[in-house]
Amino acid sequence: RYLARIRPEYRRRAAAMLHSLSSHMPDGVSWTKPRGGFYVWVTLPKHVDATDVLKASLQRGAVIVVGKTFDPRGKQNRCMRLAFSHAPEEKIEEGVKIIADVLKRFIQ
Repeated sequence: RYLARIRPEYRRRAAAMLHSLSSHMPDGVSWTKPRGGFYVWVTLPKHVDATDVLKASLQRGAVIVVGKTFDPRGKQNRCMRLAFSHAPEEKIEEGVKIIADVLKRFIQ
């Protein structure tokens, strides 16, 4: 019963994140379209380090998980994971806007 109740909510939150990414992310940034789960995997341009994005985003109130966390060697860091499962839709949009604004500074 719990899964039947929560799946539509996660579906709405994932859709909100995908819409926000499409609306706000600068050129050169790509992302997955999850078929389930709690996260969207975002790939940054080659010269952008996700740790720099994390530091700048944190100062404005948005958190990401950097890609090297998932690299067995801890080196690949031009990706980030964005969670949609816990945040309300309006917070998802707000967070994506913050991250997109930060990214625009690193990409230009």
